[in-house]
Amino acid sequence: FTRGLIAIAVMYFFVKMTRYSFLFWLPLYLTERLRYSPVEAGYASSIFEVIGFLGVLAAGYASEHATSGRRFPVGAAMMAGLALLCAVYPWFSRFGVAWNLAAIAMIGGFTFGPDTLMAGSGTQEAVPPEAVARAAGFVNGIGSVGQVMSPYFVALISTRFGWDALFYSLGAAALLGSLALST
Repeated sequence: FTRGLIAIAVMYFFVKMTRYSFLFWLPLYLTERLRYSPVEAGYASSIFEVIGFLGVLAAGYASEHATSGRRFPVGAAMMAGLALLCAVYPWFSRFGVAWNLAAIAMIGGFTFGPDTLMAGSGTQEAVPPEAVARAAGFVNGIGSVGQVMSPYFVALISTRFGWDALFYSLGAAALLGSLALST
C-alpha cells in the first residue's frame, strides 16, 4: 500500500462516519432538537442527499481545472470545509428553515464531494494500474468500518454530551480526514 492510499483510507473512514451519521440521525435531531414534525424532518433531511451530489460535480471540476488533476488538495479542502460546516451547524440550524436547509445542503455537498473524488479517481491514481481493484476494496472496507461505527458514535456522543457536541465531534472527524489528505 502506498502512503497516498493510506491517507485516502483514513479520510474515507471519517467521511463515511460523518455521511452516515447525517443520513440516519439528522431526522431525529430535527424532531428532537428543532421540533420539526416527522414529515418536515424527512423532507428537510433529504436535502443532504438531493443537493449533496452537486459536491461531487464541484469536486471533479475543481480537481480537473483548479488543481491540474490533483485530487488530494481538493479532497483536503472540502474535508476542512465540512469540518467547519459541522462545527457551525448547531448555530445555523436555529435560524429557521431556510438557513437550516442551506446548511444541510452545504454539508451534503462537502461530504459527497471528497467521498466520491477520493474513493474513485483519487484511489485509482494512488496505486499502480494492476492494484486498482485491490486498493478500491481496501478503501471501501475502511470506509465501511466508519459507516458501521457511526450509529455507536452518534448514540454515545449525543446521549452523553448532547447534540451540539455531536456536531463538534463530526467536525473534528472531518478535520482529521482533511489532515490525512494534507500529509
